[in-house]
Amino acid sequence: MNITIIGAGNGGLAFGATLIKQGMSVNLFDKFPTIIAPIIENNNCVTLDKDGRKETLQFSSVTDNLEDAIRASKYIFVVTPAFAHKEIAAELAKCIKKDQVIVLNPGRTGGALAVKKILEEKGKSGVVVAETETLLYACRKTSATDVCIYGVKDKVGVASLPANAINKIINDLSIYFPSFFPYSNVLFTSLNNIGAIFHPTPFLLNIGKIEGKESFKYYHEGISPFIASFLEKLDEERLSIAKKFGVQLPAAKEWVEKSYGLTGNSLYDAIQSNLNYKDIFAPLDINSRYVLEDIPMSLVPLAELARVGSIETPYMNTIIDLASALYKRDFRKEGRSLEEMGLVESIESIQRLANNHFSII
Repeated sequence: MNITIIGAGNGGLAFGATLIKQGMSVNLFDKFPTIIAPIIENNNCVTLDKDGRKETLQFSSVTDNLEDAIRASKYIFVVTPAFAHKEIAAELAKCIKKDQVIVLNPGRTGGALAVKKILEEKGKSGVVVAETETLLYACRKTSATDVCIYGVKDKVGVASLPANAINKIINDLSIYFPSFFPYSNVLFTSLNNIGAIFHPTPFLLNIGKIEGKESFKYYHEGISPFIASFLEKLDEERLSIAKKFGVQLPAAKEWVEKSYGLTGNSLYDAIQSNLNYKDIFAPLDINSRYVLEDIPMSLVPLAELARVGSIETPYMNTIIDLASALYKRDFRKEGRSLEEMGLVESIESIQRLANNHFSII
């Protein structure tokens, strides 16, 4: 089975290198020639640093031609910021075949719904689109051809459109990714988007340090007890939305514990005890995906779903509005709307859409 990775960033190189190490034939695509040029010049090789060991691994092909990249692949892993999903879906619609499967790693909130809608509008209604609830790896590129995996989550939920395709997907991928487990529909993956909790708020509340290019550990130093208590309130809003849609999910503290196999008395304690976070430093650029992705593609669609369920989200709205004011951008207008996700303002119809795609791979 061949796999194509779309995106030569942190996650894309981590996924690709891990699959190659397990004997898979992996193609790498990125639309930016400058990103992939160093890899091509390095004989299509990248170096994976994991558990203190370094290993050089070679992609089958590295290209900026999407049609060539996906031609022989059963699974297409999209490992890019979620704001690129719309463009990628439109380009994939030109060349994808109906027996190929797209997996968004991750989908953030509403990713699979938005991509599926674009494909259907362009005549590719039979294509299966899956999404993970979060990125499997805590990882960073350390150079143009080197990636370091600091930690691997114990459990990562995956769901699909159509919903009944997920068991075949898990069966195909579990040998390579034993952390993957199935959710019954994409409401689970979209509402269990912990990046919406952990990314934008600490970033905005530390933005002076980031603008000043100050080096600090994003989770262990950027999330103080005071900030963690705000995150718990923000997370309560996410859980209220999920409950309204009939989805039972763990709180952020329990999510950290289950994902990394640890315990803590509070969210702050759980984060501090997570050694996988200890070497992850904050971005040094204020134009980071922690805002430009996680506000419009995570918090905005969550707020949209809250509106459908008549759920008050003052903490969520505060962060969206603060980011919009600081960046002088209307993130609500830029973000994933109900229309973009193919949803209408009815809890029952949204639940039906998530559950009732009947075709199967």
